[in-house]
Amino acid sequence: AHRYALAVGSPVFKTNFEDRWSAEKLKLTDSSKLLIPIANYTAEGFSEMLRYVYYGEVELSESNVMEIMYLSEQYDLPGLQVNCSQYLNEMLQANDVLHCLLNALEKGDEKLQRQCWEVICKKTADVVASDSFLNVTQQLLYNILRRNDLRIRELALFKAVDRWAEHQAGRQGLLIEADKVGHLKRRVLGDQAIRLIRFPLIPQQQFIDEVLTRDVLLKDEILDICKHFS
Repeated sequence: AHRYALAVGSPVFKTNFEDRWSAEKLKLTDSSKLLIPIANYTAEGFSEMLRYVYYGEVELSESNVMEIMYLSEQYDLPGLQVNCSQYLNEMLQANDVLHCLLNALEKGDEKLQRQCWEVICKKTADVVASDSFLNVTQQLLYNILRRNDLRIRELALFKAVDRWAEHQAGRQGLLIEADKVGHLKRRVLGDQAIRLIRFPLIPQQQFIDEVLTRDVLLKDEILDICKHFS
């Protein structure tokens, strides 16, 4: 009964049952049992796919949608692919796109990576204002700052980066004394992040009022930036 249900639900299962899987490969234990080897997928993800095959239902989440998408492609389940695509489209909003990008990077899904970057570049201000931005890795932060097509003013971008640094420093238990906050944030950011921010694009008075007061720049850096204002 199970073989029949799987064969009806998925052409791939049907083909495997009928043609390609020999008794030796499948390691038949008796005449009624057929062992299906599963690699590269979690038991939870595979079980969720089977639930769709049997009942036409699936519970998608940020943690399983990518795996179930790949399973739906491998086992030729177009209806499940549609469900996953719709869920991913909902995820590709400012609040969730960074999490989706991390999943795409982990899976090596270049198409989804491009889609995520399109959202990040078009909705940069909303993305960096989201809570998920505060938890991105330092390397992903650098990758964002390297982009030349971000739709955000440089001052707003700097403020978001400053918030990220303060959040990360707090997570690491580094924010102890108020007079050392700037130094600690700079330590978390690293020199590369500072170099990637285009400070000369910030109006001079805003630079004085909004950037210098955060104490993340070194004296030599301040002098170099001020040369662009003169």
